Amino acid sequence: HDSEADRHGALARVTRHYLDRAEQATLAVHPTESRRIARPVEVRWHTPAEAIAWVEAEYPNLVATAYRAAEARPGLALRLLAALYRPLANRGHSSDRLALNRLAIRTAQRIGDRHAEALAWEDLGTLTAQVDATDDADAYNERALAIWTELGDHTGRQACLAALGNSCRQRGDNDKAVDYLEGSLEISRDLGPSGGPASALNYLALTLDAAGKPERAIECLA
Repeated sequence: HDSEADRHGALARVTRHYLDRAEQATLAVHPTESRRIARPVEVRWHTPAEAIAWVEAEYPNLVATAYRAAEARPGLALRLLAALYRPLANRGHSSDRLALNRLAIRTAQRIGDRHAEALAWEDLGTLTAQVDATDDADAYNERALAIWTELGDHTGRQACLAALGNSCRQRGDNDKAVDYLEGSLEISRDLGPSGGPASALNYLALTLDAAGKPERAIECLA
């Protein structure tokens, strides 16, 4: 018996509630996350475990809200889907998480949000690699890389190049992996400490060692 406007208003309120909590949870488990949080957020939880416990308790509601909001409040839905990435990491729910990322891609494409689309492709690549579908993961990361390049987003480019490099390394294609990882390292250095140059150097060292170039690997590790 409620009007359509009232129903949409209620959906917006509950989505904003869950978005606020999900963004707090993101920062509780990953305090340096800035790519998925676009505003200042005051974290209510004292430990990551508290935040994760809330996400697990509210998990069915979070998923249902994301699907409902994607239809009527797509902008809020995309922010919620992005905020759920960190707190759900390494918690299982693989099939649901893959489906949520595909929902994010469809929603972003529908409203023309290229930034959200690139992030969703990138996250889908990571999730797909975790279930051992590396060829699909590479394709998703390539799509994300193309959009990040189009947008001039160097942080996104760096992340995708690192993911592609590590994927090649895991398959034993070390020469191609080195090319990707050196590109990732170059961007990381330009971005400064927050760009993850230490991580890029570490992965490059592992790859160089596997490629039979221990001297260069030692330089990277040093």
